[in-house]
Amino acid sequence: VGSEMCIRDREYQRLFRENGCRAAVCNVEQDVIARAGIGYQMLQSLTDLTDSELVRLSARTRTRLEQLSTDRRCMLQSLGATANNPHRTAAQEALRLYPELLQDEYFRSELRNMKKSMERAAWAGKLDIRAKYLFVIPDLYAFCQWLFLRETAPEGLLQNGEVYAAQFPHAEKLDCLRSPSLYREHPVRRNAVDRSACKQWFTTRAIYTSCHDLISRVLQFDNDGDQLLVCADKTLIAAAERHMQGVVPLYYPMKKAAPAMLTPESLYDGMTAAYRGGNIGPISNRISKIWNRPAPDLEVIKWLCYQTNECIDYAKTLYKSTPPPEVAARIRAAGGGPLPHFFQYAKDKTGEQTAPRGSSPVDRLRDLIPYHRFRFSAGSGSRFDYRMLLHDPQRAHTAEAARIAQQYHALVRTLFGMPKDDALDGLDTYSYRFGQLRERMFALSDDTDLVVDAIIEELFHVQRTSHKRAFWGAFGDVVLKNLRQNLERQEKTHALCQHCLHRFEIRDSRLTCPVCGERNKAVRTAVCVDCGVTFAIDSRNTRKTRCDECQAEATRAQTRARVQRSRRRQGNGTE
Repeated sequence: VGSEMCIRDREYQRLFRENGCRAAVCNVEQDVIARAGIGYQMLQSLTDLTDSELVRLSARTRTRLEQLSTDRRCMLQSLGATANNPHRTAAQEALRLYPELLQDEYFRSELRNMKKSMERAAWAGKLDIRAKYLFVIPDLYAFCQWLFLRETAPEGLLQNGEVYAAQFPHAEKLDCLRSPSLYREHPVRRNAVDRSACKQWFTTRAIYTSCHDLISRVLQFDNDGDQLLVCADKTLIAAAERHMQGVVPLYYPMKKAAPAMLTPESLYDGMTAAYRGGNIGPISNRISKIWNRPAPDLEVIKWLCYQTNECIDYAKTLYKSTPPPEVAARIRAAGGGPLPHFFQYAKDKTGEQTAPRGSSPVDRLRDLIPYHRFRFSAGSGSRFDYRMLLHDPQRAHTAEAARIAQQYHALVRTLFGMPKDDALDGLDTYSYRFGQLRERMFALSDDTDLVVDAIIEELFHVQRTSHKRAFWGAFGDVVLKNLRQNLERQEKTHALCQHCLHRFEIRDSRLTCPVCGERNKAVRTAVCVDCGVTFAIDSRNTRKTRCDECQAEATRAQTRARVQRSRRRQGNGTE
């Protein structure tokens, strides 16, 4: 079978080239797939989640909120100032090189706002769990059996109820989710990650599904670039299995539009129809109301899911059904009333628009995830010195520098009121206005370094303001150049600890940090293959690929697998 498939494969390649065929690349996997979180739609359908389960599900989120005010590395990661962020701005790169900038008022304000946003998101059901967004791909071995061997019912490598996700090498089961998640859609599948044939054929970081499985019906996905939120959290998986007992996929015979020529008029009609009738928000909110009631009416939720699919396809079908009177009355009764209480945090609704806090899983998160007062402390870390951002500290105190600083304030006050050139329509508004600020300030003097130094002296020393977004947007590249030059002058006398991010004076050849006691000689940073977090590691260690947290989790999974194999061998021996 293998040789025959290879022969047909080479024939397919030859015909592909001879006939001038082309393949289009629609989407590309990221080099590092970061950890993702779950949302309220996926939680609210698990109606009997206990408090202890919610506490376990929110453990990472609560820990992250606590660390955000004390742990420097967590702060940098939250602000995007990490090596695994390929699109770092000048401000983010400056933070990465000089973590002392975290003590500046601007970044402290950014962290406070970020923590407040994270808290509100957590109270709205956005939880950080062990999950990743992965492209979903069918069993390509089965596809090759159908394409090359002409098998009408290919067996494939994956059985019914199995998936393959190499991103979770130690997870026995996975909960596969997809947005929007309106019904009870938590298909839990076995992860065939130990199967050698799967490792040979399934070489990407995607999740592969079986051709015998109805999972594509449950989640309503296509294999043209769709992504699934793949979860390996054991608490979530156990709850999903409990709730999915007896649940079958929803299937509706949808209407199809009559064939028509593609003309500018038909395209315009489709776009206007999508604008008029393609909004699923009100229906989705009505479903959320029902899920968060004490006794959700599942039949009504099924009907509303059907209406949602009609809205999504309306631009193509131009059809929406009219429910019978008794069905419409039942929908109004079940989905009426105010929005769930957690919509105050999820959608910025007011107290008048939402119901009192109830006993639904998402509403209970407000009590289980407490508010943490933001307490920024540099701790024993090195202090921020704004002069590290200057090109020449001596000239920043001159009369000309004071004049430039006053002109900067005047221009910033009019920054958001400047008329936008119609010829630049489509350009990012902030980028345009920051560019205007930069151009006008540099027109004040031929010495651009003096201009930037004068502004730094004013903002970082005289006023110590937290309003520096326009400054970083307009002059971040110049500040970054100055910072790099100043750090190079210190590299022989000072070093940055890769463990605690404290900058210390070099006193020995091993670069021992006086704060944490760790040596920094021959230390490198690496990116965790599971969660994408940057961590410090001995440069001689070429095998460590996970941070300590993910490695501990992987070790526990390996131990469980080893114990299970041992028990199976003992059972077979007994028999």
